[in-house]
Amino acid sequence: MKNKFTLLELLIVIAIIGILVTLLLPSLTKAREMSKRAVCMSQQKQLYTGTLLYGKNNNFNLPRAYRYGGDPTNYNDQGITSLSEEVYLDLRDKYMGGNNNMFKCVNIERFFKYESSWKSYRIGFSYTGDRPSLNQNFNYEFPDKLTHENNTVVLWGDINIWSSNWNLSIAPHTESGGIQKWPDGGIEVKSVGAQGGNYVLLDGSGKWYSSNALSTYEFFSTSGKMSGWLPSNMW
Repeated sequence: MKNKFTLLELLIVIAIIGILVTLLLPSLTKAREMSKRAVCMSQQKQLYTGTLLYGKNNNFNLPRAYRYGGDPTNYNDQGITSLSEEVYLDLRDKYMGGNNNMFKCVNIERFFKYESSWKSYRIGFSYTGDRPSLNQNFNYEFPDKLTHENNTVVLWGDINIWSSNWNLSIAPHTESGGIQKWPDGGIEVKSVGAQGGNYVLLDGSGKWYSSNALSTYEFFSTSGKMSGWLPSNMW
């Protein structure tokens, strides 16, 4: 009675396993990405709640995205992918339970960091209540003060950005996970596989926007020109 596999039988089994892995891997990758999107949306909703509590305790002003020591009314000091150290720590420690992880989904973990030269944290997109546009100051107001519809203004969003000046492309949601390309980036994130992003609006609603539902806009962060995505219905 034969009690050992022949080499041919082993090769056949290995080949079958390889075929099964090839067939199942795309489904597993897609399932992992869908799970990540759900976690990110949950965290953005928590960011929304914490940000509004911050506003209620700070004269109804939302936290502004600008560099440490800068002028929040001057677009040269505004960086909507950064929060100054004092604002970030105040928001995190008093309203987010001291948890840095709340900010990592509006970013990708490799991009989330403290910038000592700016004394600021890179935290993904923090629009905090206005529609950003090139060379124009951003006005930050608590939702109750807004004169336009709250359901067309993004408060927090995933970071899909690219800059030809910095040769940088960042996309948190692709088929294979988050991508940060530098110094070989600088191209539109759709070209590197970005599938879209989660966005939470000032009225508290949030949803996933596919890449086809997002529009390109430009802004300045430090001295480098950068482009990013916003939901098309914001224009």
